[in-house]
Amino acid sequence: MRWSCSNTTSQRHHARIRALPIVAAALVCGTASHLNAQWIRASGSLGASADVYRPLGTTSRLPTQSYRVAGRLQLTVFDQIVLPFELFLNSGRLGYQQPFNQFGVTPRFGSVVQLFAGWYSTRISDLTVGDSRILGGGVELSPGPLRLALHYGYTRQPVQPDTSRAFGGEYRRRLLAGKLGIEWSDGSFLALQYMSSRDEPGSIHRDSLTPAPQANVVASVAGGLGALNGAVRIRGELALGLFTRNTEAQADSARFQDLPQPIRQLLPINSSSNADGAVRLSFNLTPSPDWGISLDGQWIGPGFVTLGYAQLLNDILDLNASPYVRLAGGKLLLRGSIGRRTNNLRQTRIATVERWNASAGVNWQITDDIGADVQYSRYTMSSDHANDTLRMDNQLNSVTVAPRWKFRAFDADNMLTAALSWQETTDHNRVTGQFGSNSAMMVNMSHSVTFPSQVNLTTSLSLNRTSNYLQKLTMATFNEAITYPLIAQVLRAQGNVGINLTSAQRTTAQVLLRAALTYTPGNYGSFTLQVMNNTFDLTRQQGNTYSELFASLQYSVGF
Repeated sequence: MRWSCSNTTSQRHHARIRALPIVAAALVCGTASHLNAQWIRASGSLGASADVYRPLGTTSRLPTQSYRVAGRLQLTVFDQIVLPFELFLNSGRLGYQQPFNQFGVTPRFGSVVQLFAGWYSTRISDLTVGDSRILGGGVELSPGPLRLALHYGYTRQPVQPDTSRAFGGEYRRRLLAGKLGIEWSDGSFLALQYMSSRDEPGSIHRDSLTPAPQANVVASVAGGLGALNGAVRIRGELALGLFTRNTEAQADSARFQDLPQPIRQLLPINSSSNADGAVRLSFNLTPSPDWGISLDGQWIGPGFVTLGYAQLLNDILDLNASPYVRLAGGKLLLRGSIGRRTNNLRQTRIATVERWNASAGVNWQITDDIGADVQYSRYTMSSDHANDTLRMDNQLNSVTVAPRWKFRAFDADNMLTAALSWQETTDHNRVTGQFGSNSAMMVNMSHSVTFPSQVNLTTSLSLNRTSNYLQKLTMATFNEAITYPLIAQVLRAQGNVGINLTSAQRTTAQVLLRAALTYTPGNYGSFTLQVMNNTFDLTRQQGNTYSELFASLQYSVGF
């Protein structure tokens, strides 16, 4: 059974209609900018594409027709008021998350006031709100050293359950966030942050797969200190969070009974609620442009949750160090890093997992025309599980050497680059070791030549060999690209030919053909017509030969 909203088509239609004045405004404002109007200035960009897809000899895996529009517009009024607009339109919708069609405006009035409306992104702090898109409104004030912020809206739109895809649905999620702080001229600051978020149970139809609605409150204090003209920087944040996993769970009157009544009113507290904390601290020492070191760490409790971040992990302890030094007048850069992560901070898991990540790199510009980069990294992961068949003990080693050479030949500028990479993964588990161990070697070479006529030729070769317990896989790729200016600065043609050979138990071949024509009529943007054909399995060892045809018309302008 699949739930759907009857007005979805109408909503998309209205969204497209609402977008037309925005696109028109972008073009009008772009024209106004050429009139050198003193009271208003406009800048921005607009990009649009219409795509066609046709499969030949196989089933369709993409929409046969699609479109995309992305626009940014910034208006500056009297050199004081800044009005930025954003527009994203797409013929489809983003699967289980918020709709892709979004519009937002974030006007700035001088250096004191910034407003937010529609879809926008903001960051309150490292442990409260940061990577979530908001549909709503907000204001941020910076009068002198004071810093104030208040945001209200929705970080997630409702998505109905779909049992045919085993998808339980997503509630509309409401968010309120704010900040009050002070920042001095040397970069030192002190701030208090707050975030509360809650799912709306009535925003979707519910069934047996629907997850429980959640609620969350986080408060934090953050501070930073700068000294010695910025050579020393210290920054940290301490946060406390209260998270209810199921707002409809049975009430527990004894749980968190010591919490003040105002906090109890912020979100429902029941048998599924828990409280925990988190802390982050960083130290940067850069006494000279030629050397420095960064130290940072974080402790995030196993019960700490903030719904203002979609990707924040908990139950971790991280410690990292990253030094660097420049030699030979800045032509030689030596850098390194080492980090350790562990979990099971309160011994609530069966086993503790420890991860180490170390790397060292050399960047050497030997002469003005010759340079080379060398990179080595090592990653290890181990656990102390009592059962040795479940115990993890893995390590990954990789080395990359990448030289480059710029020279003159054939009365043209040439660039020759190469990269040799080796990677090995070793699994020491007594059961899974033979299956988890593998190795890979990659060789890439590229030569690019640009003639005085601005004709450019680029030749690329790559070889990739991977070996594991089951098979050995070899992939070889050749690609030739040409750019030919038909009319200088106005019309240019591009072409690509690519051949890919893959050998495992069988050998298959793939051929890619691409042709494009780009027309640039002065300051009115550029139009690109592109046609591409992808042909698979020329050897017919895995079935019949089939092709896919792509065609697109693209337009882009910046002003």
